[in-house]
Amino acid sequence: MSKKQLIFIVASLLLILSLLYARTNKITDKHVVSNVEHQSKKEDTLISFPSFESRLIDAKKKISSDELTAIKKLEKNVGSNNYEASALKTLALHWDSLKYHYIAAHYYEEITKTDSSETVWIAVANAYFNAFKYAEGDNELMFFADNAIRTYIKVMQLNPTNLDAKTNLAFC
Repeated sequence: MSKKQLIFIVASLLLILSLLYARTNKITDKHVVSNVEHQSKKEDTLISFPSFESRLIDAKKKISSDELTAIKKLEKNVGSNNYEASALKTLALHWDSLKYHYIAAHYYEEITKTDSSETVWIAVANAYFNAFKYAEGDNELMFFADNAIRTYIKVMQLNPTNLDAKTNLAFC
């Protein structure tokens, strides 16, 4: 049995157990969301993390010159494009493809200022979740988990039946 299969089985069992526990105690989604929001707010004061700008500068130093040129072209499109949300999405997708999920999450979250749909929020949440999975160190882990939780809660507020949001929230 491969490592991925084992992780999937353990995660599935944890999810089933948590769902059974929630059902037997008749906890509503609103109650669960409320508790997670409260816990998330308490942890906000404990987590420090480098600014987005410093992370962006570091990331740009690590990528190839071809990728940097492509990124700069995409960034230029963001400021001058009438379809800024589309340009931001393209930029986020590009950073995501480079495995800089935190930077992608930032750009997805910028889109929510003009488009606060469930689709956009799930993209933000998934990017933070991917950053959480690849976090290096406790501060990163807590920062990305906190943001993934915050944004999955937003998705669940928009659509309480979103199973992806519920599942990934359980992993956080």
